[in-house]
Amino acid sequence: MEEMHKRYIALFIISLFLSLSFLIIYADAEDAAPIGKFRTAEGSVDVTHKGETKAKPVRVLDDAFFLDIVETLEQAKTKIFFIDDSILNIGEKTRIEITEHIFDPNNDRRSLIVKLVDGKVRALVGRYFSGSGSKFEIHTPTAVAAARGSYGIVWVSQVEGKIQTGVINLGGLWEVRSVDPNIPGSIILKEGEVTQVQEGHAPMQGVEAKPDLIKGLQAATDVKERPKEELPKGSLLPGREIATEKPPPISTIIQTAQSTTTKGSQGTITSELTIPVIPPIQQQPPPITTPVHVEIRFK
Repeated sequence: MEEMHKRYIALFIISLFLSLSFLIIYADAEDAAPIGKFRTAEGSVDVTHKGETKAKPVRVLDDAFFLDIVETLEQAKTKIFFIDDSILNIGEKTRIEITEHIFDPNNDRRSLIVKLVDGKVRALVGRYFSGSGSKFEIHTPTAVAAARGSYGIVWVSQVEGKIQTGVINLGGLWEVRSVDPNIPGSIILKEGEVTQVQEGHAPMQGVEAKPDLIKGLQAATDVKERPKEELPKGSLLPGREIATEKPPPISTIIQTAQSTTTKGSQGTITSELTIPVIPPIQQQPPPITTPVHVEIRFK
């Protein structure tokens, strides 16, 4: 009896070990699975994957992974499309970390947390998930901005030596609170409103954002995609992009060039430009020849 009891205990320990091993393997497989793609990369954009110590340059259509650290340098931007249909535009001189990602479409659940260390990001939350625990949040050193099926911009700056977070709502609703759980209070930003969260304080009440502020933030986080096509063999140098737009008709080019407005010292001057016409190549005149009659007689 005692021997059988020991056998059951051994079988239980083995089963528990196998279950834990399966969970660890499954978790590692989940971490290794891509959670999105870099749709474009302007300038110097670096990414550091989990377990790596050295950053590497981001290329268009590279995979994005859980726990990635993405950093853009000056005049550099990038855009990530996540598998849950969310989009994150990352402006220049920005550093983010993807600290949480759960995507379970079968249970209508998505949980994505992006840590914004510095810089500016624009987020578009494409889908609403009703599953328990679903969220899309951007955490900064001073604030937590939670999107509610929304579109907005979050940025981190320093004012008089203190870290400050700004949040502007471009669509939907955003809930903003302090990152410090000991500081109570949160606000709901309506569309077109902006708030600031200073270090050690609750978020300020939202106010209407000025058009210049919206325009400036949109420009700072505007990341345009540059579609590329496979080059025909021997057509252009490697890495060159092929234009996807059709060139304007020649008549339009001529009309534009014939009526061009320029500014001079005396105001606006409209001048008529003449399109240089390349004369046709004249055919060379036929050579002047004199017919010659040769008569040969055989004796």
